[in-house]
Amino acid sequence: MKLDELEIHSSVSAFLRAAPKVGPKIATTDIETFPMLSYHWRMWKQNISTVMNLEDVTLMSYAFKWLEQPDAYYQDNRGASRRKGGMRDDTAMLRNLHRILSTTDMIVAQNGKRFDLPQIKGRMAIMGLAPLAPVKVIDTMVHNKNEFAFSSNSLAHLSPKFTDEAKTEHQQFPGFHLWLECLRDNPAAWGECQEYNLTDVTSTEAMYLKLRGWYQGHHNVGPYYENPGHPICSVCGGKVHAKGTRKTQVGIYTRTKCVDCGHWDRGRVLVANRAERSHILMS
Repeated sequence: MKLDELEIHSSVSAFLRAAPKVGPKIATTDIETFPMLSYHWRMWKQNISTVMNLEDVTLMSYAFKWLEQPDAYYQDNRGASRRKGGMRDDTAMLRNLHRILSTTDMIVAQNGKRFDLPQIKGRMAIMGLAPLAPVKVIDTMVHNKNEFAFSSNSLAHLSPKFTDEAKTEHQQFPGFHLWLECLRDNPAAWGECQEYNLTDVTSTEAMYLKLRGWYQGHHNVGPYYENPGHPICSVCGGKVHAKGTRKTQVGIYTRTKCVDCGHWDRGRVLVANRAERSHILMS
């Protein structure tokens, strides 16, 4: 989905009202953070102690988009230089993030397990916010590492190969200049940050939708649907067709394939009775 097709809501409440009414509430997300600030003597191989650290990592911006819907929400810290806490004051963003994550069942995020969610939770804990309701992370980087041997698992490398929503680079403020200018509260830099952050979300979503059928160990979306009267895909909730049987160590089950994402599942009910399985032994 192109950026100009997104409906970027102006409030958290409006974004939450646009959440899917059927199935799990899944949102693709991405955060950007301001770097630490420290004293040090050299450029390379430095051990910087806590005494030398002046500023911790804080939130710079974040973006959310409901999966396969145009609704998105973006917030950054522009204008914070005029507040008492300055550019490091991410309190307002954290409170809104808490609202969104507390009502979201799953998030899709590139490196979300090791970076995005731990960073968010760490800042929330420091700010004294209540513990988040449990939210499941579908980490595209982890799944891609587990299933494939790509030359690189970075979003910049993979998004052009699988989608038309390739991750972009910030052109006007290349590299670290974007972070420097946002710390200076430069409006033009914040505009580029917003585009960069939202594009990361749309490209992550597009890559995920192309590859999710391959993912083993994906969180099961089935329990989030009221009984549809027929089996559904554990990955996308789509219709499935029976395709032979799947054998485990001591059982035989119906095997299914999703007509939407192509994921293979198996049923939960044995198709062979005890007598038909009596010859199966365990080593």
